[in-house]
Parts: sequence; C-alpha cells; structure tokens
Amino acid sequence: MRKEDRDWVDKRLSDVSDAYAAELKRRQDERQAIIDAGGPAWAAGGRKRGRIYGMGVVPSHKYPPLFSDPDDDDTASGPPDLREQVTLLNRELTQQAKAHAHRVAAVEAVCTEKVRTLESPVQTQSQEVSDLRRA
Repeated sequence: MRKEDRDWVDKRLSDVSDAYAAELKRRQDERQAIIDAGGPAWAAGGRKRGRIYGMGVVPSHKYPPLFSDPDDDDTASGPPDLREQVTLLNRELTQQAKAHAHRVAAVEAVCTEKVRTLESPVQTQSQEVSDLRRA
C-alpha cells in the first residue's frame, strides 16, 4: 500500500487482498455456524482455560477441553486405548532392544573368534621373522 493514500500499488495486490479477506470471512462465518448449531469448538486446557483465538471466552461446561490439565484431578491422563497403545509400544521396544543386544553379542563373538584365528598365524610368522633375523 502507498503510504500517502493507503491505496494498493498494484491491481494484482488488491485482488489478492480482497480474496484473502473474503476467504477469511467465509471461514469465520462457517466456524460461527458450527458453533451456533451446537457443534464442537476447539479449546485447550483445564478449568481456567477455554479461550478460542478470535472467539472470546467459551464456557468450559459447554465445550470440554481438548487436552486435560495435569493439575486437574477430575480428568484422566488420556484415553484408555491410548495408554494401552503406549504400553504395548514400550513392550515392543524393549523386546526389540533385547533382540538387538543378542545380535550384537553374536557378532562380537564371531569377530572375537576370527581375530583369534588370525592372531595365531601372525604370531607364527612373527616368530619366524625373529628367527631369520637372528640367523
């Protein structure tokens, strides 16, 4: 916009601004229609929260919070199925870690054995070189 007359510098910029304002108004009207029809409004927090940006204060008894407040004793820490999934995933992760540790131990054993088999010929050759130098 021009500083002097607050008019758009270019017609294209004016069109973009008008399209943005129209889309914003459409979405605000759509959201308000959902709320007026008794649909869900998205609010986060526990007892003292409930502010929806651009919407003012929404009564918490009408729209329950999206997430529970850790300080609020009346709410659970999450849906039971979600806690079960976390428990199952933790078990699976523990099993995978144990299996990985077994694989690592097996590889270390194989490597140790190969090192031993290679050390013997090296020691023999080293002894032969020492004997040859002495001779």
